[in-house]
Amino acid sequence: GNVLLDCYGSLLTKQNGGGMTSWSINLIRFGFAGLVMLVISIGMHIYEKSNRDCSRSTTLADSMKQDGSNTDHNDSSSSSNNPHTKTTAEAFSPPKWYKLPTTLTTASWSKISAGVFFVTFACPALSNYALFQISLGLAITLGSISPMYAMLLDWVQDRQRPPSLRRVGGAFLAIVGVVVLCLWGMETGER
Repeated sequence: GNVLLDCYGSLLTKQNGGGMTSWSINLIRFGFAGLVMLVISIGMHIYEKSNRDCSRSTTLADSMKQDGSNTDHNDSSSSSNNPHTKTTAEAFSPPKWYKLPTTLTTASWSKISAGVFFVTFACPALSNYALFQISLGLAITLGSISPMYAMLLDWVQDRQRPPSLRRVGGAFLAIVGVVVLCLWGMETGER
């Protein structure tokens, strides 16, 4: 499904983006995506706050309903009714997907920012540039050879053992598929 949608998106870009630069196409794509993510994040924060306020008022109402003559409360049961006390599950739960991490260093944020720039802006900009310079089939095919270099980058980055025969075989099949698609996707005038 993802490959079909990617190919269809490339076709639409090639058909309708002729008067635009690759930078303006990226600005529209990622500006819209960023705006949608901002709206979703704000909506999730509002939803979380309303649920938290609702649960606090419910907890407070439940604690007021309890019989005042019950004197067998121990510290753990009274703290569980306190809306400001987190349970063990809440204290050790992973962060929500829509919240930015707050404990990262400047170096970590720099690496993340560089990754975001290269992966989500520079790479698609260069892909869009190629889309208008070469045939659609060739551009899509060249954009799909990532198994070839991802395997090597993974090996260099992790400094572990070399890739398995299975991974090398998969990359080889991907490269063969790219070659077939390149030759098939080229127009007769480009050979």
